[in-house]
Amino acid sequence: MVVPTQPSGPDHEDRTDDASLSPHPAASGATDHIDRLFDRVYPSAVGVARRVLDRDGVALGSSLPLAEEIAMEALVRCAGPQLRDDHRGVAKVMCRVADSSLDRIVGHPGMVPLHPELLGAEVEFDGWLPISELQQALCDLRRTDRRVGVLALAAGFTPTEVSALLDLALDETLRRLARVGVRLADGRRLGADLSPMGTPP
Repeated sequence: MVVPTQPSGPDHEDRTDDASLSPHPAASGATDHIDRLFDRVYPSAVGVARRVLDRDGVALGSSLPLAEEIAMEALVRCAGPQLRDDHRGVAKVMCRVADSSLDRIVGHPGMVPLHPELLGAEVEFDGWLPISELQQALCDLRRTDRRVGVLALAAGFTPTEVSALLDLALDETLRRLARVGVRLADGRRLGADLSPMGTPP
């Protein structure tokens, strides 16, 4: 948190009993408000980021410190008088966590399970999606679609959980998730068309 500093200069006297140096009540209240939100949201923000980076918890030694960094970065970037200590304030932080987590999975070597129904019956799929493929597909979508995709597919949260985390209506979350599925399916089709086996004789 920002600590008020005393003015400096040749005419300044260091008087700790001067009432003018006491924090303004409004500023103190704002700091308390941010502190309360931090204490309440930080553990959840770390957990969300960690699930994106390391869904099964097999690499906690490396994923947990990075998740803590993402959570701290999200809270610092969101901090301000407009950040409310309610579900909207929490959602704002989680949006930042989702954005930063997506940036951190560039080149991720892992895979995540994905229900074939999301891609459509006509797309050949064995049920496992490379995270690098997911990250590439999400980067071509709108920001809110990306957030839904990274939390639902990389982290494995249910649509209801994603709705709560991002403060979205469930039907809106499902629509955005469907758009992610269309983008993934298009990418798969394009990849098949460009592969040697997909090239017509």
